[in-house]
Amino acid sequence: MTECQSAENAKPTPQGITKDLARKPAVSLMFSGGLDSTVTALTLADDFEKVHLLTYNRGYGHWLVGRSKVRVPELEKHLEREAFTQFGASVKDLFRKVVLDSFVADFKRYKALFIVCVGCKMAMHARSVIYNLEHGIPYVSDGASEATAWMPDQMPVTLAEYRRLHEDYGLTYTNPVYHFGTREKARETLREAGLSMGRRIADRDFGTQPICLFGDVITIFREFMKVGLPLKEESIVEFMRAKRPILDDYIKQYFTRKGVDIDALKERVAL
Repeated sequence: MTECQSAENAKPTPQGITKDLARKPAVSLMFSGGLDSTVTALTLADDFEKVHLLTYNRGYGHWLVGRSKVRVPELEKHLEREAFTQFGASVKDLFRKVVLDSFVADFKRYKALFIVCVGCKMAMHARSVIYNLEHGIPYVSDGASEATAWMPDQMPVTLAEYRRLHEDYGLTYTNPVYHFGTREKARETLREAGLSMGRRIADRDFGTQPICLFGDVITIFREFMKVGLPLKEESIVEFMRAKRPILDDYIKQYFTRKGVDIDALKERVAL
Protein backbone atom coordinates (compact mmCIF):
# COMPACT_ATOMS: atom_id res chain seq x y z
CA MET A 1 0.00 0.00 0.00
CA THR A 2 1.37 3.39 -0.95
CA GLU A 3 1.77 6.28 1.49
CA CYS A 4 -1.07 8.16 -0.20
CA GLN A 5 -3.33 5.10 -0.04
CA SER A 6 -2.54 4.73 3.65
CA ALA A 7 -3.57 8.34 4.28
CA GLU A 8 -6.67 7.92 2.15
CA ASN A 9 -7.76 4.89 4.16
CA ALA A 10 -6.72 6.36 7.48
CA LYS A 11 -9.39 6.88 10.05
CA PRO A 12 -9.10 9.51 12.74
CA THR A 13 -8.97 8.45 16.33
CA PRO A 14 -11.60 10.97 17.37
CA GLN A 15 -11.85 9.83 20.94
CA GLY A 16 -11.87 12.02 23.99
CA ILE A 17 -8.96 12.03 26.37
CA THR A 18 -9.41 9.53 29.20
CA LYS A 19 -10.77 11.10 32.32
CA ASP A 20 -8.67 10.92 35.49
CA LEU A 21 -9.71 11.71 39.01
CA ALA A 22 -7.38 14.72 38.83
CA ARG A 23 -7.63 16.95 35.82
CA LYS A 24 -4.65 17.35 33.53
CA PRO A 25 -3.18 20.87 33.56
CA ALA A 26 -4.00 22.27 30.12
CA VAL A 27 -5.21 21.71 26.57
CA SER A 28 -5.69 24.08 23.66
CA LEU A 29 -8.85 24.11 21.57
CA MET A 30 -9.33 25.71 18.17
CA PHE A 31 -12.48 27.63 19.06
CA SER A 32 -14.99 29.49 16.91
CA GLY A 33 -17.81 29.71 19.44
CA GLY A 34 -20.04 27.62 17.19
CA LEU A 35 -21.96 24.49 18.07
CA ASP A 36 -19.23 21.86 17.81
CA SER A 37 -16.35 23.80 19.31
CA THR A 38 -18.51 24.91 22.25
CA VAL A 39 -19.58 21.34 23.04
CA THR A 40 -15.91 20.42 22.79
CA ALA A 41 -15.01 23.16 25.29
CA LEU A 42 -17.48 21.71 27.78
CA THR A 43 -16.15 18.21 27.20
CA LEU A 44 -12.51 19.19 27.65
CA ALA A 45 -13.27 21.13 30.83
CA ASP A 46 -14.09 17.80 32.49
CA ASP A 47 -10.58 16.51 31.76
CA PHE A 48 -8.42 19.63 32.05
CA GLU A 49 -7.94 22.34 34.63
CA LYS A 50 -7.51 24.99 31.95
CA VAL A 51 -8.77 25.03 28.37
CA HIS A 52 -7.01 27.55 26.12
CA LEU A 53 -9.50 28.74 23.51
CA LEU A 54 -7.68 29.69 20.30
CA THR A 55 -9.62 31.87 17.86
CA TYR A 56 -8.03 32.91 14.58
CA ASN A 57 -8.77 35.67 12.12
CA ARG A 58 -8.15 34.51 8.57
CA GLY A 59 -9.18 37.74 6.88
CA TYR A 60 -10.48 37.63 3.30
CA GLY A 61 -14.17 37.25 4.02
CA HIS A 62 -13.78 36.19 7.65
CA TRP A 63 -15.68 38.65 9.85
CA LEU A 64 -17.01 39.13 13.41
CA VAL A 65 -14.31 36.94 14.93
CA GLY A 66 -14.93 38.53 18.34
CA ARG A 67 -18.26 36.76 18.66
CA SER A 68 -16.55 33.82 20.36
CA LYS A 69 -15.76 35.96 23.41
CA VAL A 70 -19.35 35.85 24.66
CA ARG A 71 -19.05 32.12 25.19
CA VAL A 72 -16.53 32.27 28.04
CA PRO A 73 -18.73 33.84 30.74
CA GLU A 74 -21.58 31.53 29.71
CA LEU A 75 -19.37 28.45 29.92
CA GLU A 76 -17.81 29.42 33.24
CA LYS A 77 -21.18 30.26 34.75
CA HIS A 78 -22.36 26.77 33.88
CA LEU A 79 -19.18 25.09 35.16
CA GLU A 80 -18.96 27.34 38.23
CA ARG A 81 -15.20 27.78 37.82
CA GLU A 82 -12.73 29.75 35.74
CA ALA A 83 -11.79 27.02 33.28
CA PHE A 84 -10.89 29.01 30.18
CA THR A 85 -8.36 31.43 28.83
CA GLN A 86 -8.69 33.04 25.42
CA PHE A 87 -6.16 33.79 22.73
CA GLY A 88 -6.67 35.43 19.37
CA ALA A 89 -4.29 35.82 16.45
CA SER A 90 -4.26 36.55 12.74
CA VAL A 91 -3.36 33.83 10.26
CA LYS A 92 -4.04 36.07 7.29
CA ASP A 93 -0.48 36.02 5.94
CA LEU A 94 -0.17 32.26 6.22
CA PHE A 95 -3.59 31.72 4.61
CA ARG A 96 -2.48 33.91 1.73
CA LYS A 97 0.68 31.83 1.24
CA VAL A 98 -1.14 28.50 1.42
CA VAL A 99 -4.24 29.39 -0.58
CA LEU A 100 -4.34 32.72 -2.36
CA ASP A 101 -0.85 32.97 -3.84
CA SER A 102 -1.42 29.81 -5.87
CA PHE A 103 -5.21 29.74 -6.01
CA VAL A 104 -5.61 29.74 -9.80
CA ALA A 105 -2.97 27.08 -10.36
CA ASP A 106 -4.33 24.91 -7.54
CA PHE A 107 -7.90 25.22 -8.80
CA LYS A 108 -6.83 24.14 -12.26
CA ARG A 109 -4.97 21.20 -10.76
CA TYR A 110 -7.54 19.91 -8.30
CA LYS A 111 -10.74 21.09 -10.04
CA ALA A 112 -12.30 21.79 -6.66
CA LEU A 113 -12.73 24.56 -4.11
CA PHE A 114 -11.77 22.46 -1.09
CA ILE A 115 -8.44 24.30 -1.21
CA VAL A 116 -10.04 27.28 0.58
CA CYS A 117 -11.47 25.44 3.60
CA VAL A 118 -8.63 22.97 3.92
CA GLY A 119 -5.96 25.62 3.44
CA CYS A 120 -7.65 27.87 5.99
CA LYS A 121 -7.74 25.11 8.60
CA MET A 122 -4.12 24.17 7.85
CA ALA A 123 -3.07 27.74 8.67
CA MET A 124 -4.98 27.60 11.95
CA HIS A 125 -3.42 24.29 12.92
CA ALA A 126 0.06 25.63 12.21
CA ARG A 127 -0.60 28.62 14.47
CA SER A 128 -1.89 26.24 17.15
CA VAL A 129 1.41 24.33 16.99
CA ILE A 130 3.20 27.59 17.76
CA TYR A 131 0.87 28.43 20.64
CA ASN A 132 1.21 25.02 22.24
CA LEU A 133 4.99 24.96 21.95
CA GLU A 134 5.29 28.46 23.42
CA HIS A 135 3.07 27.61 26.37
CA GLY A 136 4.30 24.06 26.98
CA ILE A 137 0.89 22.50 26.30
CA PRO A 138 1.11 18.95 24.92
CA TYR A 139 -2.56 18.56 23.94
CA VAL A 140 -4.46 20.26 21.13
CA SER A 141 -8.06 19.63 20.06
CA ASP A 142 -10.73 20.89 17.72
CA GLY A 143 -14.47 20.47 17.26
CA ALA A 144 -14.36 18.16 14.25
CA SER A 145 -17.58 16.17 14.14
CA GLU A 146 -18.75 13.11 12.27
CA ALA A 147 -22.01 14.96 11.69
CA THR A 148 -20.15 17.43 9.45
CA ALA A 149 -17.61 15.03 7.99
CA TRP A 150 -18.90 15.97 4.53
CA MET A 151 -16.91 19.20 4.91
CA PRO A 152 -13.47 18.85 3.29
CA ASP A 153 -11.66 20.24 6.33
CA GLN A 154 -13.25 17.60 8.60
CA MET A 155 -12.95 14.45 6.50
CA PRO A 156 -11.06 11.52 8.09
CA VAL A 157 -8.14 11.80 5.66
CA THR A 158 -7.87 15.51 6.42
CA LEU A 159 -7.84 14.93 10.17
CA ALA A 160 -5.09 12.36 9.68
CA GLU A 161 -2.90 15.02 8.05
CA TYR A 162 -3.57 17.51 10.86
CA ARG A 163 -2.60 14.78 13.32
CA ARG A 164 0.64 14.13 11.47
CA LEU A 165 1.51 17.84 11.68
CA HIS A 166 0.98 17.98 15.45
CA GLU A 167 2.74 14.72 16.12
CA ASP A 168 5.79 15.93 14.21
CA TYR A 169 6.07 18.71 16.80
CA GLY A 170 5.53 16.45 19.80
CA LEU A 171 1.85 17.31 20.31
CA THR A 172 -1.16 15.07 20.83
CA TYR A 173 -4.13 16.03 18.64
CA THR A 174 -7.64 14.78 19.45
CA ASN A 175 -11.23 15.26 18.29
CA PRO A 176 -13.15 14.73 21.55
CA VAL A 177 -16.67 15.11 20.14
CA TYR A 178 -16.21 13.42 16.78
CA HIS A 179 -18.65 10.67 17.76
CA PHE A 180 -20.74 12.88 20.06
CA GLY A 181 -23.88 12.31 18.01
CA THR A 182 -26.31 14.37 15.99
CA ARG A 183 -26.23 18.12 15.78
CA GLU A 184 -29.56 18.19 17.59
CA LYS A 185 -27.96 16.35 20.52
CA ALA A 186 -25.23 18.99 20.57
CA ARG A 187 -27.85 21.77 20.54
CA GLU A 188 -29.70 20.16 23.44
CA THR A 189 -26.44 19.94 25.40
CA LEU A 190 -25.86 23.67 25.01
CA ARG A 191 -29.46 24.52 25.85
CA GLU A 192 -29.26 22.46 29.04
CA ALA A 193 -26.06 24.31 29.96
CA GLY A 194 -27.86 27.64 29.58
CA LEU A 195 -25.78 28.81 26.62
CA SER A 196 -27.11 31.18 23.98
CA MET A 197 -28.09 29.63 20.68
CA GLY A 198 -27.62 31.04 17.22
CA ARG A 199 -30.15 31.16 14.44
CA ARG A 200 -30.76 27.76 12.90
CA ILE A 201 -30.83 27.69 9.10
CA ALA A 202 -31.42 24.21 7.70
CA ASP A 203 -29.09 22.06 9.84
CA ARG A 204 -26.56 24.81 10.50
CA ASP A 205 -26.33 27.34 13.33
CA PHE A 206 -25.37 30.95 12.62
CA GLY A 207 -24.78 33.95 14.84
CA THR A 208 -22.50 32.68 17.62
CA GLN A 209 -19.35 32.28 15.54
CA PRO A 210 -17.47 34.32 12.93
CA ILE A 211 -18.90 34.78 9.47
CA CYS A 212 -16.94 32.85 6.88
CA LEU A 213 -18.21 34.08 3.54
CA PHE A 214 -16.94 31.09 1.59
CA GLY A 215 -17.92 28.41 4.09
CA ASP A 216 -21.36 29.86 4.79
CA VAL A 217 -22.18 30.19 1.09
CA ILE A 218 -21.10 26.60 0.45
CA THR A 219 -23.24 25.42 3.36
CA ILE A 220 -26.29 27.26 2.10
CA PHE A 221 -25.81 25.85 -1.40
CA ARG A 222 -25.53 22.35 0.01
CA GLU A 223 -28.47 22.60 2.42
CA PHE A 224 -30.95 24.52 0.27
CA MET A 225 -29.93 23.76 -3.31
CA LYS A 226 -28.51 20.29 -2.67
CA VAL A 227 -25.35 21.24 -4.56
CA GLY A 228 -22.33 19.28 -3.39
CA LEU A 229 -18.62 19.90 -3.85
CA PRO A 230 -16.53 17.62 -6.05
CA LEU A 231 -14.20 16.01 -3.54
CA LYS A 232 -11.54 13.38 -4.09
CA GLU A 233 -9.76 12.23 -0.97
CA GLU A 234 -6.51 11.60 -2.82
CA SER A 235 -6.58 15.19 -4.13
CA ILE A 236 -7.07 16.60 -0.65
CA VAL A 237 -4.14 14.57 0.68
CA GLU A 238 -1.98 15.62 -2.28
CA PHE A 239 -2.85 19.28 -1.70
CA MET A 240 -2.13 19.11 2.02
CA ARG A 241 1.21 17.43 1.56
CA ALA A 242 2.20 19.90 -1.13
CA LYS A 243 1.44 22.79 1.25
CA ARG A 244 2.96 21.24 4.37
CA PRO A 245 6.44 22.76 3.76
CA ILE A 246 4.85 26.21 3.91
CA LEU A 247 3.53 25.43 7.38
CA ASP A 248 6.87 24.06 8.57
CA ASP A 249 8.71 27.10 7.25
CA TYR A 250 6.21 29.44 8.94
CA ILE A 251 6.67 27.69 12.29
CA LYS A 252 10.45 27.59 11.94
CA GLN A 253 10.71 31.27 10.98
CA TYR A 254 8.47 32.29 13.89
CA PHE A 255 10.80 30.77 16.46
CA THR A 256 13.94 31.82 14.60
CA ARG A 257 12.85 35.45 14.83
CA LYS A 258 12.40 35.01 18.57
CA GLY A 259 15.73 33.26 18.96
CA VAL A 260 14.09 30.19 20.46
CA ASP A 261 15.30 26.60 20.02
CA ILE A 262 12.30 24.75 18.62
CA ASP A 263 13.79 21.35 19.46
CA ALA A 264 13.94 22.32 23.12
CA LEU A 265 10.28 23.29 23.00
CA LYS A 266 9.36 19.98 21.40
CA GLU A 267 11.16 18.12 24.17
CA ARG A 268 9.31 20.15 26.79
CA VAL A 269 5.88 19.08 25.50
CA ALA A 270 6.81 15.46 24.80
CA LEU A 271 4.57 13.15 26.79
